This record gives sequence, C-alpha cells and structure tokens, in this order.
Amino acid sequence: MLYIIDRLGRGGAEKLMTVTLPELRRRGVTVELMFFQQVSDSTIRDILEEQGIPLHFAPLDKIRRIDQILSIMGKIRALRPDVIHAHLQFGTIISSFARLLLRIPAVTTIHVMDRFEADAHPSLRDRVVDIGTRRILDRTIFLSPSSLAAARATTGIGRNAIVIPNGIDIAKFSTGSVAQSLRRDCGVGAEGLLLTTVAILRPLKGLEHLVAAMPQIIEASPMTSLAIVGDGPNRASLEEQIVALSLQERVHLLGFRTDIPEILAASDIFVLPTLREAFPTVILEAMASGLPVVASNVGGVPDIVDRDTGILVPTGTPKTLADAICTLLEDTSLRTTLSGNARRKAVTEFSIETQVDRLQALYSELAGRDV
Repeated sequence: MLYIIDRLGRGGAEKLMTVTLPELRRRGVTVELMFFQQVSDSTIRDILEEQGIPLHFAPLDKIRRIDQILSIMGKIRALRPDVIHAHLQFGTIISSFARLLLRIPAVTTIHVMDRFEADAHPSLRDRVVDIGTRRILDRTIFLSPSSLAAARATTGIGRNAIVIPNGIDIAKFSTGSVAQSLRRDCGVGAEGLLLTTVAILRPLKGLEHLVAAMPQIIEASPMTSLAIVGDGPNRASLEEQIVALSLQERVHLLGFRTDIPEILAASDIFVLPTLREAFPTVILEAMASGLPVVASNVGGVPDIVDRDTGILVPTGTPKTLADAICTLLEDTSLRTTLSGNARRKAVTEFSIETQVDRLQALYSELAGRDV
C-alpha cells in the first residue's frame, strides 16, 4: 500500500495518517507514505517516523511541472504498490497519473467541501482533480453522505463514489481523570464550566461568532470560560476581539497543542462554529471524550451530531449559538444524557478499527487479493 498526500502539515487529513497507517501496519499490511511539500512547523512527520512508517519525499511545486511528475512516477514504479490511496489535491492528481501510466489501482479521499459549494469557482487544479475522480480513479471516498450528495449535485461524480467515515483511536479519549490544572489555567473554578473548541484559526472556522456569543453566555452563566485551541492567521484578530469585548478573563487562546485528549477530558461542552466542514474529526474526538456538542448545521456535521448527542445551529449567528450553549449550561441532566450518548456513538460508529475494516476490504477488492 502506498499513501500519498500533498504535505505533512497540521490539517485533519495529515493527522489522520498518524492513526490509519499504524492500524494498517498492526494488521500486517505493508504501508508507506509519499508526500510532495516540506512543512517546517509540523510534528506529523516525527510522529510517523516514530511509528515506523517509511516516508518518501518527492518534490512537486505545480501541476505544470511535468519533469517532477515523471520523476514521481519513477519513484512510484520502483515502490510497486498494490494500491495507491491519495489524499488532498496533489495526491489525487498524482494518483490519477499513476492509474493511467502505471496501471496501479488507485483511490482518493475527499476531505474538504469548498469545491462543492454552490458559489465555488473551481481553479485549474480543481478541474484536474474532477477529471481524476470522475473518469480515472477506481474509487473516490467521501467522508459523509452529505459530502457525497453535494459532490454529485455540483460535479456529477458517478457510481465509483463511496462513503467511508474517518475513524479515531477511541482509547486515546476517555471520560476518566481530569487535569484540574488545565481548568485552573482557563479560570474555571469548582463551580465553573469550560467550553472548548479546537480548530485552525482561519476565517472558515467561524470562531469570531463564538467569541461574539460569549458576553451573552457569561451573563447567563458567569463562571463559564472558553478555551480556543489552535493557531493560524486569525489569531491576531481574535485577540483584538477578545480585548474589545473585555473577555480576557474568560476567553483563552491556548495556541497549538499536542495534548488534545487531556484538554477535552478537562472540558464540559465542545463547540464548533465552523462555516464549512466536510467531516470534522475533532467532533468525533470530543464525543469519544464524552462531551455534548454544539456545532454548525453545515456540511457533514449533521452526519455526526444529532439531537441525541448535541445541538446544531445555523452558521454565523452568535445569539443562536449562545442560546444553544446556555441550554446545556443550565441543564445538567441534559448535558449528562448527551454526554453518554456521544461517547457510545463514537465507540460504535467512528472507531479507527471500523474505518480500517472498510478500507482493507476496498484495498483487497482492487488488488484482487487479501490485503
């Protein structure tokens, strides 16, 4: 098996590699990873190397670099994989070339919804990806029924499209001991409650709407604090907004963290006010941690969160977001019920074992033998 991906950055697709590849390897599958662009500030490469996953760097700057593409084809030919599984745009394009030129069965996973929005303006790279997913690749994997439906409506993708949701390592997320120091750092006392969101700080995550909702939330529940975990281009604007609303004591920007399981275990409610989302794995992690979820009713989120596990709200509406959060803050019994349901749903539907079972069956079908 050869996995290929654009880069080993901090995104959800890259993070997925650190869970899926070791599980395949644990099952006796020989799996390697190729990537095309270097990222200096990510820990994903180090994690994969520690897990014993062979990594291959093959430079690719632009899809017009035919010399680089031919060099990559040579490297793939030398590796002789039974099946290629691509992720992200360059990965999808290269896997399409490998399917055409090397006759290697290939699949790709679509991780983002932007291309399938009604107002999308596809780039040249988007169009090349569309050709690959519709006409060349053996399968195109979508993460949720909503993502697949949106793709069919906008690009006309055909019967080779299937749904395989992402999975998570359930064992890493528990409802056990809580790191009280994390709660104290966020100003949460014995009677307080901690809201948490985890996201790259960029416009489409809608975090400014969550910060805007905090004055209403604090008025109703004065001991409530918010932890925003992650970093990104919107950090400075969020800092300015927090100061402008005098929320410095209640809203805390924790930056990029590697202790997400511990942070979730120390939290009471998970919030994701995203404006667009294909299938946010972080919601699965929150549910596995036994957290009720308040999230935007957008993209693949409703395929994860229902009324038994959380509350869905329209995008970009701070008051509605605050109302939903206040409902949970004020009703301990409801929080407890949703918490238990969320944990059970994560365990039964979204474990890494379930995801890899489905992937392994697909790989075996395409390879013509058990993989």
